[in-house]
Amino acid sequence: HGPNAPAVLHRDDIFGYQNNQRRPVVRWVQATGEQGGLDLAILIDDSLDHNIGSHYGEIKDFIRSLPAGSNVAVAYGMYGNAKFVQDFTTDHERAAAAIRITQGRLNETSSIYMALRGLLKRWPNDGNRRSGLLLSDGIDLYWGVTEALPYNNPDLQRAVKEAQRQSVNVYSIYAETAGEVRRNAFLVNVGQSCLSLLALETGGKTYIQGLQTPIDFQSIFRNLRDRMANQYLLTFRAEPGKVDSYDRLHLTTEQPGVELVAPSRVYVPGAGSTAP
Repeated sequence: HGPNAPAVLHRDDIFGYQNNQRRPVVRWVQATGEQGGLDLAILIDDSLDHNIGSHYGEIKDFIRSLPAGSNVAVAYGMYGNAKFVQDFTTDHERAAAAIRITQGRLNETSSIYMALRGLLKRWPNDGNRRSGLLLSDGIDLYWGVTEALPYNNPDLQRAVKEAQRQSVNVYSIYAETAGEVRRNAFLVNVGQSCLSLLALETGGKTYIQGLQTPIDFQSIFRNLRDRMANQYLLTFRAEPGKVDSYDRLHLTTEQPGVELVAPSRVYVPGAGSTAP
């Protein structure tokens, strides 16, 4: 942002830290051209109110606007599962056609984060950068009200770790669910906090416009496309511990007008581990 912001960041502009210890940046490449491959999975909470259907034209247009060659998958989350209605495909018209009306039926014994975790395990191993887009109210009562809080929710924490392990940035859009839950301001705030934590921990962003489903999806998708168009691929030389760990990651730059957004933690295999 601003007149002094550089058009491109270079490797020497980036300082990376693992658990507050500076580590060498080995590779820093702008995600364009041959390096611009993208796998995007869209997960829609099937318990959302039917009014989300008024935005399906905008969602379909967003899918069609993605760069040619981008892999897109569409799934619906219900009963703790992610049901794929369209597996990853570069046929954007086919992916857009998979968007359907939600069931609009609240299921309190279901966890949207359990469904997200299942989706995260379905990524193709093609070397592309990975992004997820979740449309949900973020409310998860599977374990109870106390466990619905962001740092108490086991399924949310597992989904965050899985996304960090798989290097998936998760973006989310808050939308109203069906039933009386959407009139409970406490639970709505809890759900929004869960979505915000999910994005913060994985290097994504949450789009929230008050306590209702956003009126304007087009501005959300403009911002999302802009973020994806300005991504970089980072490789740094980590210092492994004795066992596998999720270490704190922090990136800085001295370049003016630049904000770096990255996952808060990175999966580091332990010394001698055969894990990727």
